[in-house]
Amino acid sequence: MVRQGLAADLDGLTLLGQSSREEFSRRMAAGDHCAVAVAGDRIVGYEWYSTRAYHMAEPFHYGISVPSDSIYAFDAHIVPEYRVRGVWLSLKEYLACLMRDLQRSRVLTYVEDGNLLSLRTHLRFGFKPYKKVFVVHVPHVFTLSI
Repeated sequence: MVRQGLAADLDGLTLLGQSSREEFSRRMAAGDHCAVAVAGDRIVGYEWYSTRAYHMAEPFHYGISVPSDSIYAFDAHIVPEYRVRGVWLSLKEYLACLMRDLQRSRVLTYVEDGNLLSLRTHLRFGFKPYKKVFVVHVPHVFTLSI
């Protein structure tokens, strides 16, 4: 079953080990939408969606403009033993309902280089590549004068 993620789910999301409780909480506070896949009383997957006009893709620090007719889907994770068991499809069904409710007609997402399983799945379900980007992040270097 997939449902809307709630503040009460923060600990369960954090147990999956993909992001911190603070990061998930910040996303909720910013108005991003979370879908959680549940088996019994355990969260076995999730996906985040943003309708804000601009999204900073972490950890790459790559800015993504989200058109007003679109939803940006990001940070999806499914527990390995639940992959290829319909969870991904259920998350996309939830996304379709969210799109209808918010009157959005397109989905934007990105697939990291090397994640061929995700890329093939997206292509098989009608996603089309828009562009390929190469991102290099150089952290700020601070110097301290004494």
